[in-house]
Amino acid sequence: MERLRAARGTGAGPHVFGRGAIPVWRCAVCGYLAARERPPAVCPVCKAERDRFEPFPPSDDARQKVWRCAVCGYLAARERPPAVCPVCKAERDRFEPF
Repeated sequence: MERLRAARGTGAGPHVFGRGAIPVWRCAVCGYLAARERPPAVCPVCKAERDRFEPFPPSDDARQKVWRCAVCGYLAARERPPAVCPVCKAERDRFEPF
């Protein structure tokens, strides 16, 4: 639970996990979230290149909506949940605000 609270964080800049201060990156194409030092070379969900990732949350301190798939736990940072979960194929109605 402590890591979850740390991940949600407050303030500008990317959220961080635990003591290691690992930044969170968001794929601007599909909303996939990755907690690591650098964004992945290719998004595992939509195959977008590394340059399509941005720090999460955006530095303008705006509250970004995050949706969680109740079936598999996939997180998507976007205005609305995806129509179908890219991991387990659950329908949009199985997503909940995170």
